[in-house]
Amino acid sequence: MPQHKTITDKFETLLKIYSKLTPPLVSGLNPPASLSEIREAENELEIKFPDDLRQLLLYANGQPYPETIVSPFLPGLRFADTDWQGIASYGWLADLNSIVERVKWTRGDFEIFQREEFELTGPVSFHNHFIDFTISENSDNLVLDLMPEVGGKVGQVVMMRTQPCHLAVLAPSISNLLDMVTDGFLNGRFKPNAEGVCPVWCDGGW
Repeated sequence: MPQHKTITDKFETLLKIYSKLTPPLVSGLNPPASLSEIREAENELEIKFPDDLRQLLLYANGQPYPETIVSPFLPGLRFADTDWQGIASYGWLADLNSIVERVKWTRGDFEIFQREEFELTGPVSFHNHFIDFTISENSDNLVLDLMPEVGGKVGQVVMMRTQPCHLAVLAPSISNLLDMVTDGFLNGRFKPNAEGVCPVWCDGGW
């Protein structure tokens, strides 16, 4: 019977893959967060993080963004055949401080964006029960959905874009997202752009 892989297992598998890429992906992960730090963030936001996010933070408290020599841990992920609008930006993993700041920002702007018409891909709707867990250089990032629509799953990974407004379900969980990324790299799905200071990878190339 196959052994269940933990978030730690999946991270370490990806790090091995990243080290062998050409050019290598330098993730520069931060040291782990502590349970007390995670609970403090949860209390400040008055929510409980999904277990996958807790395990991610206990393995690495995000990445040192905007440190320019560190590559985004997650590649750009295509979810639809609609040129650049059908792909989620590559993203750096957010640390606890950034998660708290970004969730507060999203909540603070909820009424503004509530008036916008979001394009929806998958069982998702716009609300103020998302947890931001990545950072990108563009108008989108990845969030965990705590209030999915029928057919969705609590903790599903969603791309949230605000210019233009779009929500797209990418995976049922962080664990499933890591599986998707691992399979993608093993099967040549992602291509590099090595022109900048740090290489970034994207679904299908540039």
